[in-house]
Amino acid sequence: MSKSKPLVSFAEALGQERSTGKEVKFRGWGDPAGEACLKFRDTHKHVSAASLDPLYAMPQPLLEAICTHVPNWLTQEEVDFERALLAFCQSLLGVGIVDNSPVHCMLLDPPPPLTLSEEEVAFLKSHDPDRPAKEPAADSMPPDPAAAGRLRAEARMIEETAEKRLTPWRDLAKAYLGWLLTKSEFVRELAVLREHRQRRSHWRSFEWMPNEKPDPDLRTFLDRWQLTAFASWDLPQPQGPNLTGVPWPSQVLGAKATIRIEVPITAALASDYEVLQSVEEMRDRQCPPHLREWIEVIQRLAKRHTYSLGLTRLSHMFMLQFYRHTVLGRYASRIVGRVQQLDRAFGDFLGVGDDETKRLRLAIHARLKDDSTA
Repeated sequence: MSKSKPLVSFAEALGQERSTGKEVKFRGWGDPAGEACLKFRDTHKHVSAASLDPLYAMPQPLLEAICTHVPNWLTQEEVDFERALLAFCQSLLGVGIVDNSPVHCMLLDPPPPLTLSEEEVAFLKSHDPDRPAKEPAADSMPPDPAAAGRLRAEARMIEETAEKRLTPWRDLAKAYLGWLLTKSEFVRELAVLREHRQRRSHWRSFEWMPNEKPDPDLRTFLDRWQLTAFASWDLPQPQGPNLTGVPWPSQVLGAKATIRIEVPITAALASDYEVLQSVEEMRDRQCPPHLREWIEVIQRLAKRHTYSLGLTRLSHMFMLQFYRHTVLGRYASRIVGRVQQLDRAFGDFLGVGDDETKRLRLAIHARLKDDSTA
């Protein structure tokens, strides 16, 4: 974790270029969120952590657990700063600040429940395909509380259905990151890619910019490890499933390995048809060597009927590694003599107890030293 070296806004860069005649790197053409991040850092510049980059927010339950189980580790000023950072990131629907720009990650911070304003209800009513053609537009009709209630109920039902279908995949993605971020082969390759990208871009080097030439090294890395992008260098985004029935564009899928089953619209499968068995067989045939360990892990968990429990443990590894690194990146100089207390705080945060937290911490350390640990 390093001290932030903020890039200037476009307007500032233009002024500096005119006065010096030299090219000046800038954040973006229009970046109000970036301006807000700079203002936040300036407001809290009396706290040393405020200048660090990246700067991820601690979830409220973790901060409270640290205050409870590791008393007097953080000063009141630092606790107030952590609360202010969390509130600021939440105001931008983000989880942190990187390169003076907000970081968004649905795996750490799922989207808030769907709500519909009166204007959105009116818009949906006016665009309802079942509305009679001669019926007046919604904005010229008197309010209809019953119709608005039905629309909101339908929106909630759609959201609940989507959440029910996506939650297992979100849990799987967090478990995959628990495995991936503790795999030394991935960590080594990531370090090489990061160095390469930082030579090309001074701002948000973890993502491809529209004005940037295509980077085959970035594309190859994402495809090799089944990733769609990076929210930051610490937060790769695993490729999710395609549940639409419509093929993905080639620029989205790239060269990623996938399992495809196509069924004619005229066909129907019996309820006892062994679709999962077919998927397992295809995955086993297509699995590249560097992902073999992960495939064996999830197959082993499925056979032992401990799938959910095993994924939860891997997910805890991801959360522990990410947030422990976040905490120690700011306050490691005072950790001597408090490791067990910090384990207790993370055990409270994860809901697993301090003994399991210690086992997870040691497992992470062992995996990063030796890929042979499953």
